[in-house]
Amino acid sequence: MGPPFKNLRQSSKCHPAGDLDSSRREGFSGDYSPKEEAILRLATKSPRILLCALSLKGTGFGSARQILLKKAESWIRCIPSYKHMEALGVRNCLIRNPLTTIKQEVLLLQTGSGIIKRGPIRVKLPENLLLEEVERKNPYVTKGGRYKPPDCESTHKTAVIIPHRNREQHLKYLLYYLHPFLQRQQLNYGIYIIHQAGNFTFNRAKLLNVGFKEAMKDEDWDCLFFHDVDLIPEDDRNIYICDRFPKHASIAMDKFGYKLPYKSYFGGVSALSPEQYMKMNGFPNNYWGWGGEDDDIGIRVALSGMLISRPSVQYGRYKMIKHGHDKGNEQNPKRFNMLTKTRRTWKQDGMNALQYILISKELQPLYTNITVDIGTDKGLRPHT
Repeated sequence: MGPPFKNLRQSSKCHPAGDLDSSRREGFSGDYSPKEEAILRLATKSPRILLCALSLKGTGFGSARQILLKKAESWIRCIPSYKHMEALGVRNCLIRNPLTTIKQEVLLLQTGSGIIKRGPIRVKLPENLLLEEVERKNPYVTKGGRYKPPDCESTHKTAVIIPHRNREQHLKYLLYYLHPFLQRQQLNYGIYIIHQAGNFTFNRAKLLNVGFKEAMKDEDWDCLFFHDVDLIPEDDRNIYICDRFPKHASIAMDKFGYKLPYKSYFGGVSALSPEQYMKMNGFPNNYWGWGGEDDDIGIRVALSGMLISRPSVQYGRYKMIKHGHDKGNEQNPKRFNMLTKTRRTWKQDGMNALQYILISKELQPLYTNITVDIGTDKGLRPHT
């Protein structure tokens, strides 16, 4: 006997596990095991909402699907079995009421291991971590740090842009956690490392502008995450897709006691669509050294007529890898004075004034490495 529902249609699309606004409108049909059918029958009889995670034990990937039961306020979200999977087991059944709480619940499949992730991530930094180990743990990541879900067509394409110089160990830790984190969200994604050549003063925001421009040459990304190398996400429900407005994702960092330091803060990890990015003329190019550029970016959001979107404090949690100020990234003594002028300068200082020299673009196993000469506060130097 089949599951007790009708008029369900099959789809090859996959959604990030938290993207329930669209996925709740879709139903799926197919063959179900006796265990799955029993769960479905239970869901239709219960006056409450049964949200149940099924753990897959196998070597392949599984894509989450949502089954919308044709009964008011009753639906079940589960992971399907595939022919190449050896077994299916039930894990972590949760009861939630009312229906609206489903939007805040995420059940995610950790590929290959048979473990369901549905919330906080315990971040532990492995000693003596090598990039080769990260490669082995991510066999489906292709050259250049690209990934596409193998069992469905992702509805979101996200590029992660990471400014970098002299932070190799931080980069290993971030890649160690970020690749599986993004794969569990079933994203079509790519990771870009934007490396500032030379020993001149660091310029985070200008490197992010470079990353935006170079990444958009490769793919028509619908979302770009601008990500500090020393921040590791601590909750799977922090979905790496864009919102209606520019998103500040790192709302709760351990450095600040998991609280937003001040209302207009926009530093750490942010996400913008290409349209949002260009509407605010990208990021400023003239902040050399540490500090100021993230506040300038927050001001640009407001000046361009947009609001700041943020996840909940529970989900937007990040662990900061401890470090001191790098040589060449000392505090910018001009930052406060520059911020007072943002209203006058933002339309002239940004993507429309970006200048750099592309030195190399290399497709590494875990990321695309882009090395650039962005000059100094005096401008670009002749490159030999």
